[in-house]
Amino acid sequence: MTKNDTSSAVQAGATFTGSDGVQRRTIVAGAAWTIPVVATAIGAPLAAASGEALTLAFDLPQYTGSACGTIDNARVVVSSGGAVAPGESVTITLSGGYTFDDGSTSRPFTSGADGSVLLPPITVPAGGGDSTIVASAGAATATAALSAPRVGGAFQIGVGSGVSAFTSVPAGSEPVGSGYFLAPNGDLYYTNSVMATGIDSVETYSNQGGNFANFITAAGVAGQVGVSGVPTYFSSVPSGSTPVGSGFFLAPNGDLYYTNTVVATGVASASSYSNAGQNFANYVTTSGTAFQVGNASGPDQFTSVPLGSTPVGSGYYLTDDGDLYYTNTLVVSDVASVSTYSAQQGNYANFVTNSGAAGQAGTAGPTAYFPSVPAGSTPVGSGYYLADNGDLYYTNTVVARNVSAVSTYSNGDNFANYVVTQPCA
Repeated sequence: MTKNDTSSAVQAGATFTGSDGVQRRTIVAGAAWTIPVVATAIGAPLAAASGEALTLAFDLPQYTGSACGTIDNARVVVSSGGAVAPGESVTITLSGGYTFDDGSTSRPFTSGADGSVLLPPITVPAGGGDSTIVASAGAATATAALSAPRVGGAFQIGVGSGVSAFTSVPAGSEPVGSGYFLAPNGDLYYTNSVMATGIDSVETYSNQGGNFANFITAAGVAGQVGVSGVPTYFSSVPSGSTPVGSGFFLAPNGDLYYTNTVVATGVASASSYSNAGQNFANYVTTSGTAFQVGNASGPDQFTSVPLGSTPVGSGYYLTDDGDLYYTNTLVVSDVASVSTYSAQQGNYANFVTNSGAAGQAGTAGPTAYFPSVPAGSTPVGSGYYLADNGDLYYTNTVVARNVSAVSTYSNGDNFANYVVTQPCA
């Protein structure tokens, strides 16, 4: 997901691309993303003593299914003080389009005599994809992964250029913006053509008519490729770095590289954008301070941005309490999620408020609200929003349906690269 836009939606309180290598993706506000908990041995013969703290554990760290199918026989075990705990209330919560067989995403259960809860079938969404399942009982929680191969066709839509289908892109590919799709086997496609292979992670951007992808290979090598298909490699970027787009890479030690050159140190998180022939990175240091650096300017510090804010690109920063800043100026409050983009006319932020209202802000404040966009939709940049039912909106208008994944960019027009999955029968 990419810049000349910054098309990945970020929630208040989330971390963007960090020096630990976590990539920017849509993050659900308040979600507890943890390493799946492996179940401990079942079959302790004694019931738990009252007053002991509860412990929850799934019987597997990951449950795998297929699109439109079900995941069966998932189980969570409740224990206390090393003994099974029957009769305890446990709430199971699903996300990412996964549901129980009755269509719900959260249900209460009671542990049986053996301290376990055998879950009913879990329905996999039509597009497949990865998500989590969370068990909670009082203060105790456990998390496991849900996974299914993605399916669906690849498309691009532009506001003034219509829809294009990319039939060579394999099912299960991920749209990453600027016309690029990353296939499950690591092939990187630009529209219908393979541009690079063996790709582990990628961030794309557009600038003055060109569409580019910054990538890290499975071997840890940093590079960039354009539509010519001839990669350039950056040998100074350390193995294990994360591409953040617009020519920038974030190393595990917090060094921020522009191609082969360190341009900032002590960086905790970063997001990039491109505009008017220049490439920029918005970043926050490990001490929480906000900066911007360009390939030919900066770094510039934004002292009005509260410590610990999240850089979301195009000069914007989102605070933990939902204030959205453009450089040093507060432009909108009560923001739950945001995705930014840059175009010849300026730098913009598409956002959704905590009350569910969708809008767009410029550098001085909100410029428009889009009442047709349903509450709970996700801003994906360049004027686009993805509703929970798979409808893709451009401002107030539905432009595609059954969309399971999307990334946007701006380059003379506002575009969305997306994958469509037909509903389950």
